[in-house]
Amino acid sequence: MVILMTGKELAATIKSEASRKVAELKKLGIIPSLALLLVGDNADSKRYVELKAKQCREVGAIANVHHLDSKVSASELKVYIKKLNNDKSVHGILIQFPIPKRLEDVIDSIVVEKDVDGLTSASLGRIVQGREGYAPAGAEAIIEILRNYRIDMKNKHAVVIGTSNILGKPLVSILANSGANVTLLPSRRDMAKYTKNADIVIVDVGRARCLTANMLSKGSIIMDAGNNYINGKLVGDVDFENVKKIAHAITPVPGGVGPILVAVLIRNLVKAALKRTN
Repeated sequence: MVILMTGKELAATIKSEASRKVAELKKLGIIPSLALLLVGDNADSKRYVELKAKQCREVGAIANVHHLDSKVSASELKVYIKKLNNDKSVHGILIQFPIPKRLEDVIDSIVVEKDVDGLTSASLGRIVQGREGYAPAGAEAIIEILRNYRIDMKNKHAVVIGTSNILGKPLVSILANSGANVTLLPSRRDMAKYTKNADIVIVDVGRARCLTANMLSKGSIIMDAGNNYINGKLVGDVDFENVKKIAHAITPVPGGVGPILVAVLIRNLVKAALKRTN
């Protein structure tokens, strides 16, 4: 019978531990503080920022949303970030994506110690090298699920479909550093010749139900990080109903990777605050 790798309970456990550590930090006069930068008026981005802020506050942390005009220049945003970098009361800085393309390089203005969302080049470099650092929430959420369900990655053939900087690329490095044999693929039609021989398949390409049962081997482990809406219903990149019939384990959408994303961000924020005490 297929194992459904759900994230709700794991997320609750991560947040509960974060809450405990926040309480300990408060005894030392330290309250973890996250600055969330929202550029423009994208409704989805606004909702997601508010969700992150709400869950941070639920564990006792501070979350301040900085709403910037969509016309903000790169130089103005750099100055804004520099102030937050120098503010000792701020432990984490996050820029909510998507942002205008002209601003994308500004992300590297965030000092690596406060890059709790793991999106700067410096953070990615640390992940590639196997050094301590903050990985993007999506990549870290995948690893958390694998570890929680005691799936050993060593010597496994893992295929990662999707080459984004916020999931695919950092995830390849984390898996490789854990001893897995990793293949990174863009979204393309011939990916079946790779996925057929994979022990673990992770997909994040934004194409509803594009990974089908005939592309996989029986007993494989399937991680779905896709988010697509069909007639108002959220579905993943995996043809869930058919793939679950042959998979050993699979993450559902919704309810799999999604619930863990904000939880690992909060954990990173608490880590950043703890490091400040040292």
